[in-house]
Amino acid sequence: MTIIIDVKDSVADKILYFLESFQKDLKIIKKDDSPIVLEEISEDETDYNYIVQGRQKRLNGEKTYSLDEVIKEFE
Repeated sequence: MTIIIDVKDSVADKILYFLESFQKDLKIIKKDDSPIVLEEISEDETDYNYIVQGRQKRLNGEKTYSLDEVIKEFE
């Protein structure tokens, strides 16, 4: 089954993170080549805690992956 969805830039990172858990069951067929615009996340936003946790995990030696690496696994 093929499903086409239009994902807003504001949630693209979250959607790709979610899809990573299904990498054995799905494949991203086409990726829009539009540039990803980064936004600043202030300390009072709920997503800021994810950043702090991710940094701590990297300091503890856990491997992290860039979005490009994750997307290539689906191709």
